[in-house]
Amino acid sequence: MVESYSFLNIKVHHFDLYRLCDAEELEYLAIRDLLTADFIALVEWPQKGSPNLPSADVLIAFEHQSIGRSVSVQALSVPGQVLAKALLTALSGSNLIGQS
Repeated sequence: MVESYSFLNIKVHHFDLYRLCDAEELEYLAIRDLLTADFIALVEWPQKGSPNLPSADVLIAFEHQSIGRSVSVQALSVPGQVLAKALLTALSGSNLIGQS
């Protein structure tokens, strides 16, 4: 399943790969056409698309807590550091816990 959005003139693609049986099925989702320059891909269940997905710049993990959820943000590249910092700044005012 793929949902595409436009946010501040940046293309955002949300991939939910839970039902993917084989990484080759990404071709049926037209992944090469979607992953162009200046995009953000949000991928749930990325291990199901490996190795046919590009390397991640940021890893975002949600975890259930006794009350609510927490989120961790980890930069995996130089561009990811910029995005992770922006995410952590945005999360600092919430009840979520951000880490880098």
